[in-house]
Amino acid sequence: RVGQPPRPVWYAAILCGSLAMSAAATEEDEFCVDSESTVSPQQVLGLLQRDLLAADCLTTIFWAAMSSFRHDTVLRPFPPLFLQGAEHKDIEKLRAVFHKLPPLDRVAEAPHAVDPTTLRLLHWILSSGQGRFTLQYRPPATFHDIIGQAQSSTHSVVKPQCTFELEYVPELESRFHTAAAPYGTLLAYHGSQVENFHSITHNGLLNSFNKTSAFGEGTYLSTDLGVCLNWSPLGSLWPRSMLPHSASCVAVCEVIKHPSIMSRDQTGGVPSLQQKVPDGYFIVPNDELLRVKYILFFGRQKAKPSPSWLRRYWFVVGVALYLVFLVLLGVVNSRAFRQLYSKYAPEWPWR
Repeated sequence: RVGQPPRPVWYAAILCGSLAMSAAATEEDEFCVDSESTVSPQQVLGLLQRDLLAADCLTTIFWAAMSSFRHDTVLRPFPPLFLQGAEHKDIEKLRAVFHKLPPLDRVAEAPHAVDPTTLRLLHWILSSGQGRFTLQYRPPATFHDIIGQAQSSTHSVVKPQCTFELEYVPELESRFHTAAAPYGTLLAYHGSQVENFHSITHNGLLNSFNKTSAFGEGTYLSTDLGVCLNWSPLGSLWPRSMLPHSASCVAVCEVIKHPSIMSRDQTGGVPSLQQKVPDGYFIVPNDELLRVKYILFFGRQKAKPSPSWLRRYWFVVGVALYLVFLVLLGVVNSRAFRQLYSKYAPEWPWR
């Protein structure tokens, strides 16, 4: 690309290795759920017992991508079982099969009761990334470690309800740390719509999918979590999920501090762009310089019904009723009322 510094030798090594791993993973994915293959309930049960919440997360972000009107773009990888030929994706059949999937805790209790085709789809959802990563649920304390490593300027934001970590296979882990050794790494955030996270989890953050280029081409990250939450609107999650009914998703990325990264804190790059990049922003021009390390879910549970107006202002209502009672009592005991009443009601019992 014109205007960028020459790429080092390790860049080619990463690229070649990534292509080889992607090819191998693609072959593995096609083997996992082939039209002729069968999946036993025990295989699915083993994946669920490993980490039920992580399995729920993978299923939920798959559902979000499948339900999107942009499914042709965001549902990547696509289950091979529902491919008809090289081009046609039977999205309607996929949705019909997925609709039969019960909550995963019920699947874990009785995997034999699940429709066989649905079971094969679930197996693919949970195993399609195993050639590259394993998703693991992390306790709430992990978020404090992330905040510290990212040196975030936002400490008052709402805490995520769920944190998941991507643990990469040893070969990818070793390759990334070898490439990062001369420069070091940092953590930064990237906000996006929930429907994009199936692709983000499996393929990483790709420059070719970015729509923002106000300060230059690349993947936009920030150390300010509040900024990234603005780019991650609340989206609906799988109704049968154990996660909140709607949530914002933020990816926490590990970034190699290569000189080609554009920011006010980095050296190198294009000087004219360096001055334009806002403080706390990082623009990563090469996909191989970052990887998704954590996924944060900022959820919103169903709102509790607010108390009625009468329950909120019971004291005021009580005082008002007491005053009305005193006024009526005074009117009834007045001479004018008695005269008026005696004129139209001579049988008044109070006389």
